Amino acid sequence: MRSKELKAAPARQDCVWIATLRKPVGIKGRVAFAWRDPFSFDSVQLSEGSFAFIERDGLLVPYEIEDLEERGDGSATVALGLVDTVNGAKALQGLRVYVPQELVLDAPSDELYQGDLAQLLVGHYVEDEAGKPVGKVLHVDQYPMNIVLTVTRHEGEEVLLPLSDELLIEMPQGQTPSKDSPLRLRIPEGLL
Repeated sequence: MRSKELKAAPARQDCVWIATLRKPVGIKGRVAFAWRDPFSFDSVQLSEGSFAFIERDGLLVPYEIEDLEERGDGSATVALGLVDTVNGAKALQGLRVYVPQELVLDAPSDELYQGDLAQLLVGHYVEDEAGKPVGKVLHVDQYPMNIVLTVTRHEGEEVLLPLSDELLIEMPQGQTPSKDSPLRLRIPEGLL
């Protein structure tokens, strides 16, 4: 049952990227929801019946939130309207989640909305030094001395790749993922 109706989609400039969808959870289409720093379960007003917007092919597509549950590790799981199978959830894996700015409590400065460079790589294509496609960045983990990319290969396999100045050949141009402007890396032997 819907508690709210979407009258019109907000303009992209009025939305904030708050999370990235990760792996399916269970068999009914739930998806793990990885908050983007500095956002969290408590900083965004999402509830049953509200809408989140998922970036698909450069467009923000509305999805009704049917259920959102906080997990102990700082992430969440979400059930979205019209997504009720594992395959439906897999199709959303790695996509960005946006909400209208008015749903963000104590909104941080615009500087924080830009995120750091590593987080902006989510969704971008990766190529090796020779220009051979490797896969797509699913998520980025930042550790004190390392940045590690989780990349989904074309066969569905996930690999972990380090990101450092020494391994970086070329950054993608722009924030919208494109095969014409991939992230090019020197990939240490044995990782693929």
